[in-house]
Amino acid sequence: MELSIINPINKILAFLSITITHRVIILFHEKLKYLREHQELSQREICNRLGLPTSTYCRYESGETQPNLTTLKLIANFFNVTVDYLLDNQSFTENELVELRSFLKTGNYTVYGKFPSDKERQKLLAILEILFKD
Repeated sequence: MELSIINPINKILAFLSITITHRVIILFHEKLKYLREHQELSQREICNRLGLPTSTYCRYESGETQPNLTTLKLIANFFNVTVDYLLDNQSFTENELVELRSFLKTGNYTVYGKFPSDKERQKLLAILEILFKD
């Protein structure tokens, strides 16, 4: 099945913000949504598992509010990440970058409705490397 580049990359990059220095960061609410979607869970399912009201969790994912420390620990434990990971506006983990590089290099996606050539794929990889250069 052909995928538009927007769909699979959005699964990883959808909620990124770019700072003034062009460093790519992920905010808490964006990480929370990414983690939930990566587990293929609905908001209702995650709320049932965590024992949280759906309306409260939805406000976390929308960025309207943030959970208290006890709830942060509960969420971190559920997703097997640290509270620091959830709160730190850090870039992707190395595994996520490896996955994205692999997808850009060999994935089945289109750019403006056309499959990218090898040269175009290399350009996309070069852009990724510039964004995540230390």
